[in-house]
Amino acid sequence: MKKVIKGDELREKTTQAVDLICGTVKNTLGPLGCDTIINSSNYTPYITNDGAIIAENIESEDITINTILSIIKSSAIKTNEKVGDGTTTTLVLLEQIYKLGLKELEKGMNGYILKKQIEKSISKILEMLKKEKIKINKDTLEHVATISSNDENIGKILSNLKTKYDLIEIKEGTEEIDTIEEVNGYYFDSILPSPYFLENKNEMKYDNPYILIINKKIETVYEIEEIINYILKDNSPLLIIAKEYSEEFINNVLSMNNENKAKIILCLTPEYGSNQIMILKDIEVLTKAKIVQYQNKTEVENLGTCKELIINETDIKIISEKCNESYIKSIIETSKNIKNDFNKEFMQNRINKLKNGKAIIYVGGLTEIEIREKKMRFDDALCAINTLNGGVLIGGGITLLKISDKLKENNEGDKIIKQTLTKPFEILIESVGLNSKTIENKIREENYNIIYNVKSNNFENLKETKIIDSYSVVIETIKNATSIANMLLNISSIIINENNFYKTDNNFTDEI
Repeated sequence: MKKVIKGDELREKTTQAVDLICGTVKNTLGPLGCDTIINSSNYTPYITNDGAIIAENIESEDITINTILSIIKSSAIKTNEKVGDGTTTTLVLLEQIYKLGLKELEKGMNGYILKKQIEKSISKILEMLKKEKIKINKDTLEHVATISSNDENIGKILSNLKTKYDLIEIKEGTEEIDTIEEVNGYYFDSILPSPYFLENKNEMKYDNPYILIINKKIETVYEIEEIINYILKDNSPLLIIAKEYSEEFINNVLSMNNENKAKIILCLTPEYGSNQIMILKDIEVLTKAKIVQYQNKTEVENLGTCKELIINETDIKIISEKCNESYIKSIIETSKNIKNDFNKEFMQNRINKLKNGKAIIYVGGLTEIEIREKKMRFDDALCAINTLNGGVLIGGGITLLKISDKLKENNEGDKIIKQTLTKPFEILIESVGLNSKTIENKIREENYNIIYNVKSNNFENLKETKIIDSYSVVIETIKNATSIANMLLNISSIIINENNFYKTDNNFTDEI
């Protein structure tokens, strides 16, 4: 059965949804924000103050409220996906714009006109924020990572690694302490046609191996007879990367290895389609190998080489001479024209691997809950420092407060945005039990040359403060919060299927 929700009932349900998600998540704002316990069917209950994760887990038994919640979540998730941070601030701004906008609608203002006024006001705000940007200095990475994770140790670990590696991965560890693995060189997926190529070891290392890349299936050893004779004479290891191998070929190579006649490792070509072609091209450039195509004969001239080859169950790493800078620049130029986020990420990983490899942080702790919670903070901090290329802004809600003072109230939209921009500052100050107006007036008296540090409970000189926000994150929070708030204010009805929610063991599941 279909049901139409509109009028006062719709407004009431929308307000309940906004109160539920924004009211819950906004308590995590700032370094002294509160934590939330989440009960998951997939894991043991865990504790987090990650706004994105908390938002994703909020649901309602009411189908209408839950539908509206899914719309609100999209703004928070979009911010987190694009810049990796800012979920809580997005919801704080969204709640304020919606509630102030709702008051104007109740007075009789047209929703479309209000939407246009708010959008125009936000355009002015974004232009003002450009003038507030600050360049990154050498301490910025550590400051931002520390603030985002609320942990000085995490800030130091990430800032030290970020100065050496563009690519950093965070994984759950098995030790009580955090451990770091630095992976130098170019690496790709280790797809071995037989586990015997690892000789029952976790990792194999080879010095000065030859590399052969064949863009076709190898049926018999006679197809690469010249290559085999050459490496036998030279007594050097050989890595073959090919699309496919026959069982006969795999068994023959394993027999030669077992009899100590040769040391040949077979690997299937990683990735698919155009990504596969690009990976092979990278390996070709790094090793100076020549890819053997379908119609070509395999010759010694096709062989490439590298300084060291490291193989384990997940990765094959090629340690070689530094990659040609012009080749890396050509990839960077190509990536600028790519719109798809997945393809952009793939290209960025290629660039990082060609330049300097990666670092892997294995997060440690005494319990699974502690490790998972700490990993979330590592993830947040890493995302925060990854967004710093666009510059930074003074944090603690100060920049938005300052911009609010500069915004002239020409209409109701300006009034709403002016009041909204002060909200993050108010929540941060009130989280330590202080009157936000008193602190706000003191900062204005000092012409915004001071900032209040809620963690130390002291005023700080603006030029010496370590409290900063990523410019990119702030911009995304404002854009996404405004977009969804305007959408909620202009919804006149919702059509729902009353049967698309069913109850099982007190859990409600959306079947849409």
